[in-house]
Amino acid sequence: MILLVCLFCLDFNIFASLRTSALGSTLILLAFYIYVGSLPSELGRMSSLKLLGLHNNRLESVIPIELWNLTKLSALYLDGNGFRGAISTEVNNLKELVDFRLRNNHMDGPLPNALGDLSKSVK
Repeated sequence: MILLVCLFCLDFNIFASLRTSALGSTLILLAFYIYVGSLPSELGRMSSLKLLGLHNNRLESVIPIELWNLTKLSALYLDGNGFRGAISTEVNNLKELVDFRLRNNHMDGPLPNALGDLSKSVK
């Protein structure tokens, strides 16, 4: 297991190294302005992830559909970014999810029915 935690780090392209070295990780926490731009689709290949914390960065894209392939996630922190668009109905793939944080983004559109099952975990 690779544990990657970086709080209050300098801005650099962390995902370039994650693409090859962290595929077996169970926890990635990159918070507080480490990453700018959009999430790479390769993130969806990290199938062992249980916690993905990308809160309080400067991510400004739609949430990539590949993210909903991380079926072992129990915690997903995307709050405090600039994500936009609707939440995909593919969120239903995240059966283990118990803590989902998405506040302080620019999301629009209806909430997928699947989020009803997560109503106590969405913040």
